[in-house]
Amino acid sequence: MSIGELLTHTIARSGRPDTLLRVEEDATVNGRKLALDRAFVNLMDNADKHGAGLIEITVRHVGAEVTVSIDDAGPGVPADQRERIFERFATAHTRGGRTAGTGLGLALVAQTVAAHGGHVACTDRPEGGARFLVTLPAESV
Repeated sequence: MSIGELLTHTIARSGRPDTLLRVEEDATVNGRKLALDRAFVNLMDNADKHGAGLIEITVRHVGAEVTVSIDDAGPGVPADQRERIFERFATAHTRGGRTAGTGLGLALVAQTVAAHGGHVACTDRPEGGARFLVTLPAESV
């Protein structure tokens, strides 16, 4: 399936504007459409709930991989929590010291992406905020 088409459908189904998606170079991935759809919705919801709003989703195809970046406008995730947030029942502390979420959503995203031969990571967005990177193997065409 085309990752660009999947994200176009996912964004539309979630009621978000299609202007959020930027496809630099599309790629085909082998996977379960519904599972990947849920993982991307979870990341978009996470950006809206905990990251002060989803800013952009970018698709890049480089070599044998496709990377989907999900950027938000929030304060970002502290470096010492970026791996832990993908563990079951782990919750991140906001900059104000409160915990956020139930600790299941990002763990399910990581599990789904791993089941598709990929990985997910969290970094800083260069302009501020968080950037979640989903990397999946691209099919040879």
